[in-house]
Amino acid sequence: MAAVQPELTKTVLLMLCSEEANDRKTGALLCGQEKLPEAIPALKKLLSDPAWFMRGSTIILYVREAAKVALESMGACPDGVVTRLPEKGHLKIDKDTGRYIVDFEGYEEQE
Repeated sequence: MAAVQPELTKTVLLMLCSEEANDRKTGALLCGQEKLPEAIPALKKLLSDPAWFMRGSTIILYVREAAKVALESMGACPDGVVTRLPEKGHLKIDKDTGRYIVDFEGYEEQE
C-alpha cells in the first residue's frame, strides 16, 4: 500500500492545479482526508479560488471551502477565510463578459 501513496500524492497535487473547479475541490478534499502536508502551499492558494455556486440566497465558494476544511484537518488554516457570502451586494455583472462575478469589496467573514 505504501507504493500507492506517492502516486496518489502526485495525482492529487495535479488536481489542485486543474483548470476545472470540481477537480480542484476533489483534490482539496482528498488532501484533507489523506493529510498530505506537501499539499499545504497549493491548498493555501486555493483559499482565494473564485469558483462559486448559489444555494438559496447564499454564495458558496466551494473550492475555498474544501481547501479550508483540508487545511483545518492538518492544523494549517489561517483565520478569516471567506467561503460563504450573502447574495445581496456581492454579485456583480462583469462588464467584459456579461457573467456574474463575486465582489468581495468591503467584506470580512463573520463566524
